Amino acid sequence: MFYHKINFIFKFFISLILVFCLSVTNLFSLTQDIELNIASGSPLEIEYVLAKGICKMLSREHDVSKFMGGVNSLNCNVLITDGTKQNLEFIQLNKVNYAIIDLNKILSNYNISSLASLIFLKGPNKNWALVTSAQEEKQEICEVTEAVFKNSLELKYLHSDFRDFSHETFIIKKNIPIHMGSFKYFETRECQFRNNIMGEL
Repeated sequence: MFYHKINFIFKFFISLILVFCLSVTNLFSLTQDIELNIASGSPLEIEYVLAKGICKMLSREHDVSKFMGGVNSLNCNVLITDGTKQNLEFIQLNKVNYAIIDLNKILSNYNISSLASLIFLKGPNKNWALVTSAQEEKQEICEVTEAVFKNSLELKYLHSDFRDFSHETFIIKKNIPIHMGSFKYFETRECQFRNNIMGEL
């Protein structure tokens, strides 16, 4: 009887420690004000559904951050466009800072050297990516990537094409490099950048 009580108390304190650690992790979810303008496509296209879903996931992460005492703001807007070609142009012209693109619609002669990817979604017939300028700030990109992956279960219920979304499906094609902020998250599962001798990661 005494052993069972001690065992219960021990498990209770371990649970409290785990909850505290998770809470501290969530506290740093949004460490700065973030404003996203996501170019998507027609409301009848998957790209639009995906962009709205990303805004919803970021909003959920922001709510958690606010609940834990965070004071940073989030503003996420979805811009309806003509699709991938216009989305890429808007990124290069700095009209938006993020865009959803259909990887199957990138023309072979299109210059994508200034782009960087955050996440990749593999569908049954199409592949999409959330892209940004390679010059975007690493901390924000890491936090956006983290928020999407921490709330990715919600994305799977938006549309059947997203049911296979996971860390394992993140394989960017079409030679779009991964943004260093996203790379940081995928490598370490955290967004605290530290200076070291070999550079910053």
